[in-house]
Amino acid sequence: MKSSDKKLMFKQEILLHRIANRVRQSLELKEILSAMTAEVRAYLDTDRVKIYQFNSDGSGVVIAESRAENRLPSLMGLHFPADDIPLYARELFVRARQRSVVDLTSHEIGISPLSNPNGEINPDQDIRYRPIDPCHVEYLTAMGVKSSVVVPIVLESEQTGKYQPPSLPKVAQLWGLLVSHHSEPLKVTEEELQLIQAVVDQVCIAISHSILLNQVRDQARQEANINNLTKNLYTSPTVKLQPALSEAVKSFDGSGGRLYLLASDQQSLEIFTCGIQPDVIDTEENRVIEENRLWQKYVYSVIETEVDQTGYKPWSVQWMRSVYDIAEVSDEQVTSTLWAINDLYREPLFRTLAPYFESTRIRSLLIIPLVFGATVLGCLTIFRSEIDTEINWAGYHNPDTRQLMPRQSFEVWRQIKTNQVQAWTEGEVKYASALGERFSTAVAQYRLYQQVQGLNTNLEFQVQERTNHLKQTQSQLIQSEKMSSLGQLVAGIAHEINNPINFIYGNISHIDNHTQTLLNLLARYKQHHPQPTQSLQEEIEQADIDYIINDLPKLCQSLKSGAERISQLVKSLRTFSRFDEAEVKEIDIHEGLESTLLLLKHKLEDHPTEHPTGQSIEIIRQYSTLPLIECFASQLNQVFMNLLINAIDELKVCESAEKHITITTSILDKKFIQVAIEDNGRGIQQDIQNKLFDPFFSTKPVGKGTGLGLSVSYQIIERHGGKLYYISQANQGSKFILEIPITLCK
Repeated sequence: MKSSDKKLMFKQEILLHRIANRVRQSLELKEILSAMTAEVRAYLDTDRVKIYQFNSDGSGVVIAESRAENRLPSLMGLHFPADDIPLYARELFVRARQRSVVDLTSHEIGISPLSNPNGEINPDQDIRYRPIDPCHVEYLTAMGVKSSVVVPIVLESEQTGKYQPPSLPKVAQLWGLLVSHHSEPLKVTEEELQLIQAVVDQVCIAISHSILLNQVRDQARQEANINNLTKNLYTSPTVKLQPALSEAVKSFDGSGGRLYLLASDQQSLEIFTCGIQPDVIDTEENRVIEENRLWQKYVYSVIETEVDQTGYKPWSVQWMRSVYDIAEVSDEQVTSTLWAINDLYREPLFRTLAPYFESTRIRSLLIIPLVFGATVLGCLTIFRSEIDTEINWAGYHNPDTRQLMPRQSFEVWRQIKTNQVQAWTEGEVKYASALGERFSTAVAQYRLYQQVQGLNTNLEFQVQERTNHLKQTQSQLIQSEKMSSLGQLVAGIAHEINNPINFIYGNISHIDNHTQTLLNLLARYKQHHPQPTQSLQEEIEQADIDYIINDLPKLCQSLKSGAERISQLVKSLRTFSRFDEAEVKEIDIHEGLESTLLLLKHKLEDHPTEHPTGQSIEIIRQYSTLPLIECFASQLNQVFMNLLINAIDELKVCESAEKHITITTSILDKKFIQVAIEDNGRGIQQDIQNKLFDPFFSTKPVGKGTGLGLSVSYQIIERHGGKLYYISQANQGSKFILEIPITLCK
């Protein structure tokens, strides 16, 4: 072996060693490809080496480049249309791993296939030359290139990170090209081409590593997003759906989202929103897009277990397309758990819903039904808006004239595309499916928590209500016991007072008769002895006998009036307490009113210490002829007492020129009597009117009232089968109205 050959081999080994180290040392594909292009360009001593990557539509873009200064222009980041590399050429790149070497000075192109038709490595890898196509010559000339080398970068199925069943043949993918350009004629040997192929093999390894790394990173990112979402959902005792929705939209780079929770027997409909939202379907009824019939049917289709004659579950996307004879939308992904719509305006099933998105820039949707067990909870929807894209092309490209003539210039041509969709990737769809499971569990827990909270709230309300009822009952029992004790006391006092008063009242007439007899005798004595002795005359003058003669009859009359007053008061006390009568009895309602008024007479009169305004309160009676009514007399008198005391207390602090209480009685429908007690005070404030009959609520100062008067009165009238209500306006007084049945319901 010649020394020059040894040096060349050594040089090649060093190059491959450096590239292999670069692949091992770096995980970033961009850095590896940049280093490789620099190494290859230095080894070939050419003006430009680039890595060209194909897009899914056949076009491509330069993603790595190394070039000699000012020799050839940079193509970094520029896009090339699919027509620049015809389809048959791409097929040869894959099938035969065909490498090409071009030398414009000889107008020849060298072809060196790496594989034979059986897919095996070709042992004979020499370069075979043939005339070059004129269009190819013009294409390279326009680029300023006189010699080029093109080596395809082909990945096997296992290198792309996709699963390939062992029973199927390996599928190769044309990932890109390694291209070397030189502005001068350059001879490329078979050994150099083999070295470039070895470099490309290392590139394939680096790309496969990068693909796997990106997959791992995507998976890690998705798991991090799910963990973050789970953290938002479960870090607090209550499930926080709104922050979780915002986090989900953010993880998809979405422009908006909705979480629609269906109503149930115990829970109402709930909608959480984030970002841009579509219009409602019906503004009057506030119907939202999720209440569209097709949308609802699709969401419920996920729990179907049986297929029909179409071979699909009813109302699944596939079923609807089969029934309505609609072709599948290209690049649209539908799984058993979600529906990914890349462009809602190209989805025929969405034609009735599309108008509600026209006011927005939303173009893409992810509809994820939320199911827990066999129950549909609602759905999660993620929106993506349309975007404007900018692509730098290597020269102006007119697709209508493709392949008719080569381009004359590769000057950068900027293309701006507006209203472009952001399609959902396969990884995003898988992530969305996992996200749907998390949301389903969270929503189920959220609904369960709401249900438990509702039961707890209801239980607390019932406990509070029962506690208040017990307090009220206890207070009423205490009040009843007080009234009973008061009734016994009143009856006892009335009895004790009544006996001596009857004795006094019965003897007043005798005192009057005896007094008249004595006065008559005194007059007769004075008539027969007009001139008494001096000492007797002095005693008569000292005693002022004439005054006594005039005042003594008046004194007897005053004693009689006082005794009658005491008798009336005792009678009123017995009437008010009704202690000595049956609990239920027919009574005269006016008698109960009058007995109550008599007991309150001292509060109605003018007492400056009690009435700061210094005015008495007038009672205006507007009584109708009423029949006797069946009632609990003492309880009804207690109601009259409570209402009259409230009216009196209000008028005490009122500054009206005239103060009066009007008591009106009447008959209603021959079945009820009505008693209205009306004052001309300040009225009841609007903000407290709803609380007026609540137990322990009082408008009086602390210590002036228990807050039970109206509450007890309301319940007493209610037990009688009647009604107690009021009419009141600010500065127009208050009117409390009782409606009591004439015959008490048994």
